[in-house]
Amino acid sequence: MKNQISLIVLFIIIPFISKGQSGGLGVYSFLQLPKSSHISAIGGTCQSIISNDLSTVFHNPALLNDSVINHITLFVNKYFSDIYYGNFAYATKIFNKYNIFTGINYLNYGKFIRTDECGNIYGNFYASDYVLNISFSNSIVKSNLNYGIAFKPLISVYDRTYSFGTCFDFSMLYYNTNNNISLSLAINNIGIQIIPYTKGNFEPVKYSLNFSVSKRFVYSPFYIHASLIELQNFKLSNYKNLIDKQKKPEKLFSDTSFKRINKIESFATEFIHHVVIGTDVLITKNFYFSVGYNFKRRYELATEGKKRLTGFSWGVGLKIYKLQIHFSRSKYHIAQAINMITINTNLNEFIKNSQ
Repeated sequence: MKNQISLIVLFIIIPFISKGQSGGLGVYSFLQLPKSSHISAIGGTCQSIISNDLSTVFHNPALLNDSVINHITLFVNKYFSDIYYGNFAYATKIFNKYNIFTGINYLNYGKFIRTDECGNIYGNFYASDYVLNISFSNSIVKSNLNYGIAFKPLISVYDRTYSFGTCFDFSMLYYNTNNNISLSLAINNIGIQIIPYTKGNFEPVKYSLNFSVSKRFVYSPFYIHASLIELQNFKLSNYKNLIDKQKKPEKLFSDTSFKRINKIESFATEFIHHVVIGTDVLITKNFYFSVGYNFKRRYELATEGKKRLTGFSWGVGLKIYKLQIHFSRSKYHIAQAINMITINTNLNEFIKNSQ
């Protein structure tokens, strides 16, 4: 029990002793990509979904529970252009007590032409990133509280340049089966760069503090999800404010009422950058439909005057025979949407049939 209390205290103080990084200032940005089709379908960040979908553990180690033991998950996806990324994972229990999750993520940027500054071609080279994920979870005695820890060593290789680093995830999950509600608080990607790309040039790793809540209404097929993302950084909308300021002409005389309204507007804009919402509709026991909306993604990637469905995402999930198949489509930009397919299965079902 003392060890569990120590973990909770450590979890609480980490955000205060760590230094937040703004977007684009951290290394290993590939760690922020969604790794679960279901989570991608509801906005890409929700970490409070309690289900038998093993892929969600990549986002939150506290979601590792008995319902996914002896499950495997596989995901391969084409990202933008010729970039491919995916993952594979397996969950088991050790000492009949502790849940252990082992997985690997990869990101393959494809083949590039090697040239010098004059344009002379000297063959090809490749670039890729690899992350090993070892997660552990347990519940606090006599409570509805789970905690999880993920250890993520990683290597990044770009031609003859490479970097090695390590990251940790710390998360806590509260669930109430009577009210069908779950809440999650997670700190993702607390880490360091051990070997930099350039000798002596160490770069910070961007971490994120996220809060999520999921609720199912009684006698209803609807699950509602809401997240507050990147709570360590309250300057997500700064770039947008700078752009808008450049567009607006300077006023000769100041207007205090205008400034007051502008502060309220700035706070509202900043707050909405942290919000992601989504819902699942359980059509049948083996089929669901999901939809999500990521405000930050829409603000950052939408084209002025042609925003359309940028920031929206949707997906479906179904069980066929012994396979769980999850599909999602996320609109990142007017010119590009990302499709994801995750396949899960319970190895126990195959073992039963073979006996």
